[in-house]
Amino acid sequence: MNKRIKKHLPCSLYDFKGLERWLDLYADILVESERRRT
Repeated sequence: MNKRIKKHLPCSLYDFKGLERWLDLYADILVESERRRT
């Protein structure tokens, strides 16, 4: 996993479902910021 992402994750999110949900959210944020940039 990306170290920069890992650094921002609280330990509680290392449980798989929480991590999966957080990554979905993170992906949405990245998509939004990409859209804004263009």
